[in-house]
Amino acid sequence: MTVTDGTTTKNHTVTALIIIEVDPVNDTVSGISDSYAQLWVDANNNWEGSSRFVVADEFGFWTADFSAPGGEDWMPIFDIGPGTWVNANQSDEDGDSTNAGQYLPNPVFRIDPHDDGMWGHEWLPNAEITVEIDDPATVESPDFTGTGDVVRVGGLRLLAR
Repeated sequence: MTVTDGTTTKNHTVTALIIIEVDPVNDTVSGISDSYAQLWVDANNNWEGSSRFVVADEFGFWTADFSAPGGEDWMPIFDIGPGTWVNANQSDEDGDSTNAGQYLPNPVFRIDPHDDGMWGHEWLPNAEITVEIDDPATVESPDFTGTGDVVRVGGLRLLAR
């Protein structure tokens, strides 16, 4: 790849870098890159983050372990979970890089009791979800049950009945 503004020209060969697994149980991120590639791997959420320096093996496999400190003050243990963004970066000799990133969804929903509205985001597209609503003041339990698919309308994911 070549990028120029007419004065400065930069070249970068895009590498084979990919993330193949984000493991929230073991707090690891694994992937494939060029053999013996040196990588920076970051994990963060809205409040905190951490980084690891890793080197791929002869086959290009690599794992960044966030379950133990990374050796520097700014490389603390990091609990990978919903809402975590992970990024791997393989730079060339002058700082241009190939990046791979992945986000672990954090499904949430919101209720507006004034108009009986419900919406959510970060649910898997096309997933079937079930909604149960229970009013403890009634005998019926639950008072309402509905099942539908998560659909995308513009930038929003909605429950289709």
